[in-house]
Amino acid sequence: MKSKNFEFQIATLRQDKIIFAVEAAAISMACLVVSSLSSLVASFGFIPTIYLFYGNIAIFVLSLGYTIYMLVSNFSRLKKIKKLEQEL
Repeated sequence: MKSKNFEFQIATLRQDKIIFAVEAAAISMACLVVSSLSSLVASFGFIPTIYLFYGNIAIFVLSLGYTIYMLVSNFSRLKKIKKLEQEL
């Protein structure tokens, strides 16, 4: 009974790792698209260039910060998976 619980926890953690990695990639791609679209809108003159500059920096920081957060959380999940595998 105990081994099935460990196997379920390991499978769940592995699935979470994959989901969060895909989510981090999607967030990064969305930030790139938003940055590109904001540049397009700024070329029409709707947004002053200083707002575009700071907006692109904010988008980059969001993308980078979320990616780093996902890396750290996935490494902690990996450590937990290794620990559960040893207990199994």
